[in-house]
Amino acid sequence: MSKNPHRLKGDGPSAKRARRETASSSDQEYNSEEEEEANLTQSADFDVSVSEAEYGVIEHVSVKNFMCHKRLEFNFGPNVNFIVGRNGSGKSAILTAIVVGLGGKAASTNRGSSVKNLIKNTEHVADITIKLRNRGPDAFKPDQYGSTIIVERRIKSDGSSTYKIRSKAGKVISQLCSELQQIKDQFNIQIDNPMSILNQDTSRNFLHTQDPKDKYKFFLKATQLEQMTDDYNNIQQHKELMKDTLERKEEILPELEREVIQNEQRFKDLDSITKLDKKRESLMHMAAWSQVAAEEKVLDNMQKELSQEESRLPKFDEKIQTSQAKVESSEAHCHSLQDQLTELGEKIKELQPQHAMAKSEMDKQKKKEREITKKVSSQQNHVKSLVGDKNDMQQRIDELKNSARRDYEDERKIREAEIQRLQEHMKAQEAQMATTEQDLAQFASAVNRAKESTYALKTRDADIRHSIDASERRVRNLEASRKDRLKLYGDFMPTLLNEIKKAAEKNMFHRKPKGPIGTHLKLRDPQWAIGIEACLGGLMFKFCCHDYHDMGILNQLIARFVPDKRSRPGVIVSAFQEEQYNIEAGAVQCKEHPSLLDMLDIEDPMIYNCLVDQRAVENILLIRSSQDARDLLRLHTPANCREAFTLSGDQVYAGREQRYYSNRNTKARVLQGDVEDDIRDLKQELNELREQQRESQGQLQELNRTIRENEQLKNRAQTQRRKIQDSISSLSYDKQQLEAIEDVPPVDVSTLEEEVETLAREIVAHQESLDVLGAHYKEIHTDYEKMSKEYRTLDEQMKKFADQVEPIKDDVMTATTEIESAKSHLRHYNSKKAEHLDKIKGMGRRHNEKAKEVQEMVVLAQQVHAERIVTNRKPQNIDSEIDQITKRIEKEQQSKGDPEQIIRLYDQTKESYKKIKKELTMFKNFIKKLDTLLEVRKSTFLILRRHIALRAKCFFIMTLSRRGYNGKIKFQHQTGELQITVQPTQGDGVGSQDMKALSGGERSFSTVCFIMALWESMETPFRALDEFDVFMDMVNRRISMDLMLTVAKENRMRQFIFLTPLDMSKIRTNSLVRISRMPDPIREDQSVLPFEPISRRDENDDGD
Repeated sequence: MSKNPHRLKGDGPSAKRARRETASSSDQEYNSEEEEEANLTQSADFDVSVSEAEYGVIEHVSVKNFMCHKRLEFNFGPNVNFIVGRNGSGKSAILTAIVVGLGGKAASTNRGSSVKNLIKNTEHVADITIKLRNRGPDAFKPDQYGSTIIVERRIKSDGSSTYKIRSKAGKVISQLCSELQQIKDQFNIQIDNPMSILNQDTSRNFLHTQDPKDKYKFFLKATQLEQMTDDYNNIQQHKELMKDTLERKEEILPELEREVIQNEQRFKDLDSITKLDKKRESLMHMAAWSQVAAEEKVLDNMQKELSQEESRLPKFDEKIQTSQAKVESSEAHCHSLQDQLTELGEKIKELQPQHAMAKSEMDKQKKKEREITKKVSSQQNHVKSLVGDKNDMQQRIDELKNSARRDYEDERKIREAEIQRLQEHMKAQEAQMATTEQDLAQFASAVNRAKESTYALKTRDADIRHSIDASERRVRNLEASRKDRLKLYGDFMPTLLNEIKKAAEKNMFHRKPKGPIGTHLKLRDPQWAIGIEACLGGLMFKFCCHDYHDMGILNQLIARFVPDKRSRPGVIVSAFQEEQYNIEAGAVQCKEHPSLLDMLDIEDPMIYNCLVDQRAVENILLIRSSQDARDLLRLHTPANCREAFTLSGDQVYAGREQRYYSNRNTKARVLQGDVEDDIRDLKQELNELREQQRESQGQLQELNRTIRENEQLKNRAQTQRRKIQDSISSLSYDKQQLEAIEDVPPVDVSTLEEEVETLAREIVAHQESLDVLGAHYKEIHTDYEKMSKEYRTLDEQMKKFADQVEPIKDDVMTATTEIESAKSHLRHYNSKKAEHLDKIKGMGRRHNEKAKEVQEMVVLAQQVHAERIVTNRKPQNIDSEIDQITKRIEKEQQSKGDPEQIIRLYDQTKESYKKIKKELTMFKNFIKKLDTLLEVRKSTFLILRRHIALRAKCFFIMTLSRRGYNGKIKFQHQTGELQITVQPTQGDGVGSQDMKALSGGERSFSTVCFIMALWESMETPFRALDEFDVFMDMVNRRISMDLMLTVAKENRMRQFIFLTPLDMSKIRTNSLVRISRMPDPIREDQSVLPFEPISRRDENDDGD
């Protein structure tokens, strides 16, 4: 046992081992002494100056996706913690999390047979985090963990789990379960002890059990006496096994002694074959040095080959320098073109402000010109109006002069009637005008809506036509692929591959190119065709070449047989290798989803290596749904995973700020399964597209007809509006003319003539003003023409510069291509040089290894014979002579025996005999000491059991007396029974009852007293009790609460956790007592619980 949990408080901190006392062998004597002994004098086993526990207590518990909780975080006080909540709110899950989080098994929580059953429904992973206090002199590795130890346990849906033990700063110190066990041993945390964490089921079973044997077993398990008994029994069993082994070895010892004597006699009889041994030894010396000479010759040849290869290095350097010069010249040319682009850009940038300013000034001048034109037109209209007024006035004068006096009263009445008629006619025309305006707005709106729909339909029709063309090309390719699947890669592909084959037969290639790459790939699961094509893309249409010589020949063939540059396949240059790359270290690690390589069969190592080099396929996962891919790569990215593709071809990059790209293709182009099915699907899709095209064209025709009709109606409405406007203007003018006529019969003609003269003068003045405006208009128009000319000049310059930019851009693209080509050649020669250097390095390494080997052979030969033996004999000849001598020695040994074997056998049997004899002596002494220790341990165990039982008795009586009850606990250690009797009222002992005769509340209170008595016998840093007061009445519950709080106050070095569904509002919180309430149970979409102690809510309420 790593730490004894049953030390008495009177023993002090250093007395963790049981005291060795002389005790009677009879349990009956102990029972009688328990009734008599009542000395309960105690002394604290901790520093009394400390106000609370320094190690082992729980500071914080948090769970995620655990049982009914999506997320729960909970802080514990160092002494008393009440957790209040209704049934179903998840109180018990807190205790379950403590047990499981600290390494307990699921079965001990009565919540399932496996920890995977504790994961919340629909989730795959549950997390538990527990913070343990780690202070004081008994802290566990405080220099590493600090004042808090954080234990994290992750439970997975497959039943596995992992641990992470962190320091207070969050640094992972260990991931081993053994480290957690050491922490529990250091703090004396007993997770499997039912009295350390008493859950509902254990509490209920204990409350209803009536069997004294069950109660006694519970007492033994709670105090860990049962574990001590099991340990002693296990030691006894091992001791018996050791005795059996000892007896067997004692039986074989005499036989072994006889064998030693026989071998000793054979050893003494040896006396021959020495000369043959000496001659064989001399030949072996010669053989050793002859092998050294042979290997030295091989080393000389390796040195010559190495020198030859090193002499070829300057040629590679020359090629690299030439390629480097080509790269630099191409880059210089590209930089020059870019400088020209920059210069043109600067010129355009310089012209832009002038261009913008010229346009602005031109627009301003145009605006002035329009304003002057407007003023001129207004002035002309005014002059025209004045001339009309003057003419009318003159006509009136003439009428007055030439007419006699009229009947002015009749004329006034006629005039008023005419004004009334004109007024009514104007109202009717205005009403008709409003209706026409409304109709005109409706027609214009209908035309605009129809035009917008027309634009959308035209766009859709263009898309449909594009889709039809693409589908028709696809159908033609698929129909052609019935006979030759290579046409899936283009109609030219069979011809091109045939020409490549012919060129290879003529030895035009160093190594025959391979491709297209897609033809070398086989799908293991056809459903991933779209996703894999989306991943590889154009790479499947490319060819692979061994070197740039092969690439040049292949490009010539491609240019000859593929005229369309856009359809030409690409070429990848990479030296062919016969073995696939070893990608185990860098490959993606994920058990739930396959990688891209898992779904492909690639027989050709070159194609395999090309996909690894060009696309890093070893780091790509295949995940069925987009949501699963985004969740996995954002939150829990597997090792070495860079990106993922879905069944539909969507691409998802790893990382919290992940990128996501959707795939538009719904069919695989070249990796499809059944060609006939694809042709049938495409033809059906073509029919649907053509039907959509017909519908679109019909809708377009209908919309055009609607637009024409509404345009006609709109034009009619506009014409009608103009007519109504003209009619209203005419009526208004007539009305104004009638209203302007004065009713006074006599008119002074001289006054009218003066007005005519006044109008004439005004006309002259306005005509002069009109002339001024005309001159001003000419000036502004001249300025406008000048500014317009300047603007056009600047605009033409900018267009000229812009036209110069495009050819230079094309030259830049060409130069960039030349740079890439030159760099490719440079990389090729660098690669070749690196390969040659690797070859030289390998030869040098093999030379050094051979030299080292030769040196080692020299050392070995010197060990065989110190002086070098010069000989021309071959090692094979010397070995043949050694074999002949060995055969002669074997013949001699057949008659007398092998001396080495006889000596070895004698030494072995002699050592074995001594060893067994020594082991027997050690075993006997060990078993004797073990018997003595077991007797002492058993005696100490009986004393310890008696003290624990007596302590529990006295504390049980003391706690019962707080309620006014009498009772006692009677232990029968011989029969293994524990009986509890309780008298609910104070008296002389008459009326004591068994637990089953008590009421529910009395039995619950008595059970609490018994639990407190057992707790007093334990040394665990924390104790938890679930729903201890469910069956109590209010009186017993209040007294139980006071009792527990009193016990907790007296044990400030211990932490108490009580769970109850009942109200705790009458309990006052303080620095030692913390009460927290669980929210009402919510089972769906439960998030982080808004948890805070009641004391804090009270403070908030007081503040409000």
